[in-house]
Amino acid sequence: MGYKKEILHNSPGFFDEDDRKILMDNDILFFGFKIESTPSEDYDIDLRAVHDPSIGIEGERPRFECGYDWWDVNNLHYSMRSGFSFKTINIAERKHHYWEEYEKKYNDRYNPSYNKNYFVRMTMDRSCIIVIEPKVILDPSKRHETKFLPTVTSYGRLETFWCFKEEDVKTFLRQSDGTYKLKPYVKEDTNESIRKSDLARRARELHTRKNQESQSILSGEV
Repeated sequence: MGYKKEILHNSPGFFDEDDRKILMDNDILFFGFKIESTPSEDYDIDLRAVHDPSIGIEGERPRFECGYDWWDVNNLHYSMRSGFSFKTINIAERKHHYWEEYEKKYNDRYNPSYNKNYFVRMTMDRSCIIVIEPKVILDPSKRHETKFLPTVTSYGRLETFWCFKEEDVKTFLRQSDGTYKLKPYVKEDTNESIRKSDLARRARELHTRKNQESQSILSGEV
């Protein structure tokens, strides 16, 4: 049985019915089990497993264009936004309560699904689907934490993000026939890694400068 939350409503956000349909149409490929859309009057997570409603899937699709493949070299301005020396996909602090055993957002209420929930990040055109499994989200050796200003600038403050490497998540790319295929992780060769390290250094410098500017603006110093 799933757990019923006290009249909590799903915020539709930018994860619309078409986004949900893509996940439901490819559920066996992405998750290994059937899923369904969650009734908003019962839950505040986007989708759930048919065989076990306590397994949830929280999805997110950004408002900004980020190319065909999140991990591509042309997308470093987003995949390096976390400021680490490696590319990441990120979960914003406002989503973290799905993986808290006692949810701070709901007055420390017990969350029986904290170790079962998945996170999905799509690119804007839905060409790239990234699935992060609960065991990865809860693994401190794979979860890297930092703070930066989210692209949702109306949020108005620096936000804590959980960041994950490409090798620790599953990436599915849309093929020419419209189907999705799991992208194998390939470790970069040394020369490419050196080049990416230089790009990463510049991305970190930009990240630091942007955060300093943002903090100044938010504190009223400029």
